[in-house]
Amino acid sequence: MWTFLAALALITLFAIAVVRIFLYEYWIQLRLTFHMVLGRTDRALPLVRAQLERLLRTKGEHHLDTAVALFQLGQIEYERGRREEGRARVQQAAAFFAQHQGSQNVIFMAHLEGLAAALNEVELYEQASVVMRRIIDEWRAWKGAQSLQLGRSLSNLGVVLTRAGQAPDPVTVLEEGLVIQLTHRAESSIEIGIARLNLGEAYIDVKRFTEAERNLQQASEVLAKFATQEVGHTFDTYARLREEQERWAEAEQLRTSALMAFQRALGENHAEVAKQMEKQATLLDRLHRDTERDLYRRKAKQIREALACSLS
Repeated sequence: MWTFLAALALITLFAIAVVRIFLYEYWIQLRLTFHMVLGRTDRALPLVRAQLERLLRTKGEHHLDTAVALFQLGQIEYERGRREEGRARVQQAAAFFAQHQGSQNVIFMAHLEGLAAALNEVELYEQASVVMRRIIDEWRAWKGAQSLQLGRSLSNLGVVLTRAGQAPDPVTVLEEGLVIQLTHRAESSIEIGIARLNLGEAYIDVKRFTEAERNLQQASEVLAKFATQEVGHTFDTYARLREEQERWAEAEQLRTSALMAFQRALGENHAEVAKQMEKQATLLDRLHRDTERDLYRRKAKQIREALACSLS
């Protein structure tokens, strides 16, 4: 019995060693993507720094994996206050992808979508929309006009257009993306909740408040079930709707809820937490509550300074 267990242990250790040797990069990338999706850039930062150094040493500057690590690190640096350096890294990765051919490959498409997200996060909206339209063209040609991948990518393009302030185009794109996704996913899925949240934000931009309210309510019912940062984004967008409607008391309550949701999901010292404090300060400034306003601004500044120091 003990001989069998010892042999089994040796086989297990050998299997782990093989996986680490031959699938190590994929394992690290999986962990990185997981942390990035959850917004936990504090956990992603040491991983992506080590990976980029390793890839530059083993695969060189002109390699797909290196470009992926480059835009991931750039996105994190931008979020943490090193904006020029972060944006430059993302642009460098974008230049590589512009020349790289890799259509009809799920892994390449996932990397391309990650690049578009990074460009969006560093506020290079025009470049992000170009990459998203490339993705959409690829999915149309590969998967057809009603594929889930296409619906999701249309919704992502709508987010980019919304942030770029290119109304009313985002509404049309987001509506199309939602309709396609609803043929593949249930109303209660987190993906549909996020799609409705994004559509609600676009409706606010074009002052279609009734439709914004309806979609935000549906999104809230779905996303409240999930312990993610999307709960914070729901409160944040709802607060913006109430601000547009000049319903200040409700807006303040929602801003407080957004801040607490982000603190629970991302921790006390995250860039999104600082951003919510700054939004709360802007609202308090409108309400002429200067002492509270200054407190939030001071706390947000402290968080951003700490994030910048973590990059040193």
